[in-house]
Amino acid sequence: MQDRTLRGTISEKKALTVRFLTRRFIGDYERNKENTYQQDVDIDGTLVNLEILDTRLDIQECFEVTTSFERTVKWADAFIIVYEVTDAKSLRVVPHIKAAIDQARRSKTLPAILVGNKIDLVHSRVVTYNEGLELAQLLGMPFFEVSVRESYEDVVRLFSALSGEFRSLTTKSSVFKGFRDRSKKKGRFAMLTRQRSVSM
Repeated sequence: MQDRTLRGTISEKKALTVRFLTRRFIGDYERNKENTYQQDVDIDGTLVNLEILDTRLDIQECFEVTTSFERTVKWADAFIIVYEVTDAKSLRVVPHIKAAIDQARRSKTLPAILVGNKIDLVHSRVVTYNEGLELAQLLGMPFFEVSVRESYEDVVRLFSALSGEFRSLTTKSSVFKGFRDRSKKKGRFAMLTRQRSVSM
């Protein structure tokens, strides 16, 4: 197994990160707080020194590139944008978050996936599978729906997909040569989401 590191950012659920790293589901977290996690994990037979930044974006950061947002985006190698299928507003800001990432990195080919969470809450669902899929296709992102509460396997699957996106892009494009060099030492995923207080 090859040792490598990925850096990433994830938006919306600390539960998603903790579920992936520990297999445990913990649903109660302090909101609007940024956390960074680091752990060696096996993804598809590759030992990855994984760093995950779990952060919530305020309304300004959903619509423009602030200094702190740009710092986060430049830190990460890949991105997970998470919305809740029980919250239509969280889906509506996704295009703005993706555009801000593209602007900050001056690229539209960065490794990123879109994830709809809480599919176990069937009676509270307001965003359909097709709505999430159509948006992901429009933005050129792989799409997943998961229940972090009910399925550890689904969580592993989406991290595996993001790792695959990263490997594919770094292999095909000379634009990512710097990522290839750096990935031998460290990898970072960023999880991005908007704060619950946004009204649209």
